[in-house]
Amino acid sequence: MAVEIGPDKPKAGIPINQPQSLDQDDEADLSVDPTLDTEVLGNDNAGQLGYREVSVSSWEGPLPHPDILAKYNQVISNGADRVMAMAEKEQTHRHDLEEKITNSVSSENSRGQWFAFIIACASLCLAAYLFAVGKNSIAVCMVLGDFLIIAGAFIGVRILKSRDGVKEEDPRA
Repeated sequence: MAVEIGPDKPKAGIPINQPQSLDQDDEADLSVDPTLDTEVLGNDNAGQLGYREVSVSSWEGPLPHPDILAKYNQVISNGADRVMAMAEKEQTHRHDLEEKITNSVSSENSRGQWFAFIIACASLCLAAYLFAVGKNSIAVCMVLGDFLIIAGAFIGVRILKSRDGVKEEDPRA
């Protein structure tokens, strides 16, 4: 008894969404036509099964895989040495650039701190002068303003660091 199984016709007595198992009658329907084997594979390979072995490898890094690097010597004399020298030169260049960037950022931060110190000192000197000439309320406002600005700068830096997830180490530890 052959039952038609297709997208529209479920196996008799089994719901569409349930997995269907094959019984012996169905296996006979699924066999491959022997004439197809001879047409596709030719007469020599008819009825033979073959297998394919696939190998996948992955390599990451600035240098080629060691097996490939060894083959550079076959193409160019001292090819592997030249590739290694090029990679070492590139690494040295990259380290020099990173050092320049780090020094530049450090210099910029230092310069900003010096300018802030000079402005704060000038403001305090002006406040002292205003206090000496009798403008006490203006002098007090300038001193309080300087204090609030300097304190705000330090607190703001800590808030930004905590927001970015950078934890400061305790200097007492």
